[in-house]
Amino acid sequence: MEGKKFLYGGLSEKIISLVYKIYHELGYGHPEKVYQESLAIELKKAKIDFKRECYAKILYDGEIVGKYFLDYPLTTASGGDYAKGYTSDSIKIAPA
Repeated sequence: MEGKKFLYGGLSEKIISLVYKIYHELGYGHPEKVYQESLAIELKKAKIDFKRECYAKILYDGEIVGKYFLDYPLTTASGGDYAKGYTSDSIKIAPA
């Protein structure tokens, strides 16, 4: 990952390393749910705050332009506003 720049450098690199760890342990070919559960375990172990499968509205200029489920939006308790531009009934992470 040397030479690559991420918006939230240290955190992004940590999450990518967790994903690689899971891949090396489990390999490929499992249902998505297996990888999701494994990532939740690793995020908890790494003490990275997140929510699970939150319904979100995507906002642009104060208007809803899309809706979907976010697998693991990180919360501001993780040290930043990682999901800027999203809002949900269970979490409020959209810009004011």
